[in-house]
Amino acid sequence: MFKMLTRILNPLRSRIWDMTLFLFFCVLAPHGMNEIVFGERKGRGQKVVAYYTLEKYSVPMSSKGAKGANYQDMMEKFEEAGFENITLEVEYDIITEWITDDVKVKSVTVNDDGKFASGKEYRADAEVVITYHTYRSNKPK
Repeated sequence: MFKMLTRILNPLRSRIWDMTLFLFFCVLAPHGMNEIVFGERKGRGQKVVAYYTLEKYSVPMSSKGAKGANYQDMMEKFEEAGFENITLEVEYDIITEWITDDVKVKSVTVNDDGKFASGKEYRADAEVVITYHTYRSNKPK
């Protein structure tokens, strides 16, 4: 009788645990995570393994299109696209504005990729580095 009761309750306990695990991860999933994938291993029993996959975002423009834009506008566009790990780097290289304008983007890299097309997808935690020009006189001493 005990063995029969155990055989009935073990699968039920396993299903209740699986549902609890699923609900726990759905409610408490960190920001930027968009799905939970469940896989099964066959053998003596079945185990459910939860995996997180990071959401991917499309870049708002190509690396070529970013050059020469205002760095603040570029940062806004990447934030609106969903990127959060944005770093600004300043190049204090302008003496006069004849050749290069102040606060214009020199380059944008996403995960060290300096050549990307508009719409290319990267993970939510991708490192975006925006390098822009400004006057040498603005350099802190």
